[in-house]
Amino acid sequence: MSHPSQDSQAPQEDDEAHQVSGPLLVEKLQEAGIHPQDVKKLTDAGYHTVEAVAYTPKKNLISIKGISEQKAEKILAEGERWLTPSSSRCSSTQSAENRTAWVSKRN
Repeated sequence: MSHPSQDSQAPQEDDEAHQVSGPLLVEKLQEAGIHPQDVKKLTDAGYHTVEAVAYTPKKNLISIKGISEQKAEKILAEGERWLTPSSSRCSSTQSAENRTAWVSKRN
């Protein structure tokens, strides 16, 4: 019986500290101070995960009735914060591609 290699790219304790099992439901944003009614507006508009919200251009969020530019900026900032720990688990190339796509969509 062989054991997994100890030569991983990231330290094991980092993986355990940042381990996420699948997409984060948009309701997680409530833990970051986003009002439950605003989270409901997001889900009613079809945004069911933090990832979907975080990678959405601000102008799309502002087009949701009841989401102001200020709220959209806060929602995007909190979405990015939730995604940052899990992004450390992907390759640097994948991370760079995700970031480039995310930045271009926000503008």
